[in-house]
Amino acid sequence: MSVRISRSVRLFALLMVTVLCLSSSASARDLVKLTMRERVGLARKDEPITIGVPLPEGLVKSVGELTLKRADGRDILAEVRPVVMWKDGSLRWVHLYFMGDCPASGKASVTLVQARAPAGQWKLRVQDRAEAITVVTGPLKFVVRKKGFNLIDSAWVDSSGRGAFDAAHQVIAPHTRGGVLVEGNTEFTTASDPDVKVVVEESGPLHVVIKATGAHKNADASEKRLDFVARIYAYNNSPVVRLTYTFIMAQGSKRNDHISLTSLNVELPTTVKAGQVLFGAETEEGPKAGKLAADEEAFVYVSDSDTITYGGAVSGSSQGKSIKSKRIGWADLSDGSIGLAAGVRWFWQMHPKSVELFGDGVVRIGLYPGRHGKAEEIYSGVARTHYLQLVFHEATDAARLAGQFAGMEDPLRPFAPTRWYCQDTWSFGKVVNADLNEYELQFREAVKNWDACFDAQYQKFNRLMDGRRRAGMLRDDYGLLVWGDNFHWALSRGGRRRPQWNGNYYGYPHMMALHFIRTGKLGYFDHFESHALHVADVHTAHYDPEQHWVGASRYCPPVEHVRIDSERAPVYISHTFYHHKAEGIFARWYFLADHRMLDVLDEIGNHILTYKEGDRRSQPRGSGNIMIEIAKFVEHTAGTPAQKQWLERGREVLEKVKYPYAKERRPGGYQTGLLVEGQMRFYENTGDAVAMESLTAWGERFKQHKPADGFTAYLGGFMYARTGDREFLDLGVRALSRKYDAGKEKDFASAMRAGPYLFYYLSKYAPAPPKGAVTQVPSRAETGSE
Repeated sequence: MSVRISRSVRLFALLMVTVLCLSSSASARDLVKLTMRERVGLARKDEPITIGVPLPEGLVKSVGELTLKRADGRDILAEVRPVVMWKDGSLRWVHLYFMGDCPASGKASVTLVQARAPAGQWKLRVQDRAEAITVVTGPLKFVVRKKGFNLIDSAWVDSSGRGAFDAAHQVIAPHTRGGVLVEGNTEFTTASDPDVKVVVEESGPLHVVIKATGAHKNADASEKRLDFVARIYAYNNSPVVRLTYTFIMAQGSKRNDHISLTSLNVELPTTVKAGQVLFGAETEEGPKAGKLAADEEAFVYVSDSDTITYGGAVSGSSQGKSIKSKRIGWADLSDGSIGLAAGVRWFWQMHPKSVELFGDGVVRIGLYPGRHGKAEEIYSGVARTHYLQLVFHEATDAARLAGQFAGMEDPLRPFAPTRWYCQDTWSFGKVVNADLNEYELQFREAVKNWDACFDAQYQKFNRLMDGRRRAGMLRDDYGLLVWGDNFHWALSRGGRRRPQWNGNYYGYPHMMALHFIRTGKLGYFDHFESHALHVADVHTAHYDPEQHWVGASRYCPPVEHVRIDSERAPVYISHTFYHHKAEGIFARWYFLADHRMLDVLDEIGNHILTYKEGDRRSQPRGSGNIMIEIAKFVEHTAGTPAQKQWLERGREVLEKVKYPYAKERRPGGYQTGLLVEGQMRFYENTGDAVAMESLTAWGERFKQHKPADGFTAYLGGFMYARTGDREFLDLGVRALSRKYDAGKEKDFASAMRAGPYLFYYLSKYAPAPPKGAVTQVPSRAETGSE
């Protein structure tokens, strides 16, 4: 059964736009100023920018009412797309696409305005035919072949704007490469798959997204090794093409089946022969340059997080992790009149990687380079997404290319002020920003303490990414399947040590997103971004011989990200919801318009809707996690036909886990903390009476046992607002006032994830509670208990 949850939301929203796009507000009104910061130290010019922005309920009914202006008041050519709606049908989130500039190490701003968009001079054209899709952006024309898919089959560049897409301007000619996988001595390519599906997934005046799904197959297409999902993003009047390339291990008759990946490359043969080369470098002097003979190669290769090596026509080596460079990971091949530059994001963080140029014109991006010399075992259900960029150009401009690839590594992101994400829009629920003036005077010290503890923990774990020793093993948090997770422990068995990973326990990425919107600290956003991708790719099962496990989560903490213990349980997918954590994936879609997140949300949503044996297990954390995720899907599908199934599924689970389920447990600790959080989140999105009855009973047990921890602090504020009983609020504040010192990220996430939900009840925005209405524990007859 495939429910295509995310797609149904998008189609409904686009239908709404079709009907309403001609409407406009009566007069222009500035809504919010968005500020971007350049953090690489390289000037940006005409960078393709994509960002999600939330809106208050009831304010905007159609994207036709929105446009962008520069700081000087001039209009910006922009595309605004609907993402998700409020219950009343107004827009809750939109995605903005536009081209932006920013000085090196500086700031720039734009303003989202409620007004009719100005008439645009769009150059982007997309022609979708049976054999191929042709895209003309203005300076660039390229063809994507549907049969024999090879990423980009041919391409021309003419920066004059005259559209002289002739032989003299051709950069890529038809070829049979594209995605190339090697296992042992056998080659498997995307072009060999006769069943690849290529579609225009999204198209507008400023951008187009082309999606291809298929497998890497051998020459006669009799065998496959790894499925793939590739997306090609192109932009109006831009020579930049961005690619996402996801490999998925979707084969095997047993859960612990795997392939030994020798190499996986993206290869694009160009028309440039024996050209000039440029490589991104860490130094302030700029890119490394060289000349490539017809029989030569030149490359940059990173084997681990410390060592970066240049070879061939360029040479040298340096330390990567010690300086955390954002200037490397790209290379350019040019003959002085035309050229192609290519690069991959998170070059050393997601090692091994390479960018290789050859005298015969081939540009190769090593997603897992063969020169690494060691095979990587990829187990069933594991995926990994890479983010690539191509820049087609005529005369080479080293400084311009460096700035364009800075936009690949550290994209310009125009963020709103913190209060816009919080109390101005309530886009993440009832969350108030970190400005102490927003809180009642008596609670400011508690909020200040909580935020200080959170930042101290973040700073500690940020340092430990570079290496920590646990149980005699030293590991850092970088690598192909490691980046975006945290070293947890070392499992010793049979005289061998195996690293275990946190698996982003208890919604670590979501927690980072919450604290980013409250504080505006970009370090929190960085953690959210990479860790949410890791949950989507590695800790969600994308294949299993038993289909109903697709979308389930890995057990945490796992060895090598897929195993618990290779002797007792080689590969394990959780048969419960103890480890589900989809909220960060939602946030990554809302903020970044990463379409890969929709693929994964479809899988997770389908799993929740169809697999029901894990609703109520022995541990309340599973019940809490599934209720949290159902509440999110209810919110995500608001105003669409898809919401009904989520309301029904939520009530089905609630009936199984409402009080007195797990009443023998003392309220407090992460187990019951997650259980009551899930029921509160569901109630807040639905107003469900059964959820309120259950929470009322949990509230009385909360008062009875008086837990002083952050796991259930949220319940104190929730119950106070509905009863007026000050004891509830005092218990919540007492929990906030503790000093937290978590030893592992999983403890950090479970202890501090829900704090911001209590802060609302301590702020100036909380409604006045009723007077004199103190709750009572429901009778056994009312709860059905014996």
